[in-house]
Amino acid sequence: SVPEGLSNLFDLAELDLSENSISGSIPSDIGNLPRLKTFNVSNNIMTSTVPYNLGKLWNSIAVFDVSRNKLRGTIPSVLGTFEDAAVHVRNNGGFIHPAPMTLCFDVSGFDLRHNPTVCPLERNTLRHFYISAKGQEWTESMGWDDEYADHCSYYGVVCNDESQVVELHLANNGLSGTLTEKVKNLKFLRRLDLSDNDIKGSIPSGVGELQHLDHLRLSYNAFTGEVPTDLENLQNLRLLHLHGNRLTGTMPPIPSDFLTGVSSFVSDCGVPSDFGTPIRCPECTMCCNLAGNCQSTEIPTSFQDEVLGFDIHQQFSWVFGISLATYMMFLLIGSFAYDRLSESRSYYDRSMKERDKKYALNKIGSGSVYSFFLTKNWVAW
Repeated sequence: SVPEGLSNLFDLAELDLSENSISGSIPSDIGNLPRLKTFNVSNNIMTSTVPYNLGKLWNSIAVFDVSRNKLRGTIPSVLGTFEDAAVHVRNNGGFIHPAPMTLCFDVSGFDLRHNPTVCPLERNTLRHFYISAKGQEWTESMGWDDEYADHCSYYGVVCNDESQVVELHLANNGLSGTLTEKVKNLKFLRRLDLSDNDIKGSIPSGVGELQHLDHLRLSYNAFTGEVPTDLENLQNLRLLHLHGNRLTGTMPPIPSDFLTGVSSFVSDCGVPSDFGTPIRCPECTMCCNLAGNCQSTEIPTSFQDEVLGFDIHQQFSWVFGISLATYMMFLLIGSFAYDRLSESRSYYDRSMKERDKKYALNKIGSGSVYSFFLTKNWVAW
């Protein structure tokens, strides 16, 4: 076994005990060697776990090799601080996977960094996403900063039965920063909702490589620049919301086989715009302007009829015409009845009426156009 007391060798810079038959555990006091650059106990039969105290070597260590032993348990997260070191742990059948997230993400010299079991690619991608979008400032980020958490348990992440990320829902969650190009590594993603945040920069072209994507909501952020032409590769889109940003240019020809709903394809193609000319989007189903008002680009010709319960415009026209004629008939009958009632009044009332009429004609002039309203001549009316 490795003898105790090695921590008294304060100037020890290299400890190489590889390719022996050393058993037992790694002494934790080795972490107290302030100048140790190389620690190599590979190709032995050591058991137990890697002591957490070895993390104190982060400032000096250049080679940390415990490979080809019988070590077990979890790999300490403090090894993630060995950013400039070569960290070798392979061929220890007792380690619990996955490895700490920071070891996989921050230590380029980690020998199992590209092993999908030890360092799942999608977990690394979500780490890139978290850092790029300033995850520490998010409203809710449960699991995202946990060293050992299964990435399928992260807040907003939905996985399928094969632990592949298929949905990412982080709308209105305080995201800012930028959207990483690494998002393209979420190969099985079907729904991406990052709406109502403050993500800046351009929309990465890698989004166009998400072939399974059917819902993409990036609305109400601070994206700038032109929409990447790679989005035309998204053949399965059923919903695309890009409005509420500062995008310019012309929208690429997005396959519209499934974009059939009124609000299925929305962009800032309305006026007035933040820019002199709004984004051009001939295929959009709805356009929004600077004030946030959105209008459908196609109004059905029978819209008014459908609202009133009529199927066709001709049917509506007939009903409207008959209703208008009926109204005019009742108006005529009412007018006739009123005249008959007026004639039945006393002579005094009629004489007063004639006097008032003459007075009105004298005031407005008998040749005035307003005298038209005082006549009972049907032709004049």
